[in-house]
Amino acid sequence: MNKKYNDYTMRDEFDITVDFSTNLIEKKGRFGIDPEKSTTGRISKQGNTTILQIATIPVKDENKGNDLIFNDDNLVLTDKDTCNWYARSIDGSICFTIRRFYCQEERVVSEVVFPGKMSTWVLTDYSMAAEFIPNDRIYTADIAIDKVPSWFALPVKLGDESSLKSVNITNVTYNNVAFNISFLSSFLTVGTASYLMYKSLFDIRINLCQDQERSYIYQLSSALRNFFQVFIDGKFYN
Repeated sequence: MNKKYNDYTMRDEFDITVDFSTNLIEKKGRFGIDPEKSTTGRISKQGNTTILQIATIPVKDENKGNDLIFNDDNLVLTDKDTCNWYARSIDGSICFTIRRFYCQEERVVSEVVFPGKMSTWVLTDYSMAAEFIPNDRIYTADIAIDKVPSWFALPVKLGDESSLKSVNITNVTYNNVAFNISFLSSFLTVGTASYLMYKSLFDIRINLCQDQERSYIYQLSSALRNFFQVFIDGKFYN
């Protein structure tokens, strides 16, 4: 079963061709990849591992534009050597902001047919969104915590979208920040046209009354996860 780019979530495995850049440009109030400074790449996710392959070997900012000997002193090896990276699916529907990563492999390709530079990176912290948000402030977030629908009496009849239900709570406060929260049951369809499998899913959607830093979402998601672990007395595996 084929998916459109904008149907993917952080739960999915995917293999997406992207335009990659180490910086963004602003045009008419929106941010995007600079076409003059971008290169082709591919972001692949299998299980809990996400890999970025790009047709370049990034160098540290202070070394850009110089003729270099490729060694550890000149090249980017981890996110600590540079700033955020950015990638966009070729149809423009998914924007990746890549915050933490490390180099798995870098090499200069010397073959006559396809000469150039290649590097492979393991991504450990990134986000997927409909557009780039350079200041990293968030209004809405979906937190994936499975194995919880039964606690909320949200039974899911797999394959039947009419069975999906939600619980909505307004005016919740955590660490002096107000938000509305929705508990959503759903299911994931995997397989082919002749053979389908369904997996029960659960999402917590946070709608903040005022935008917050990403660090607040991390704190809130950890608190919610711990809350459900106490009541369900179990561990979660995404």
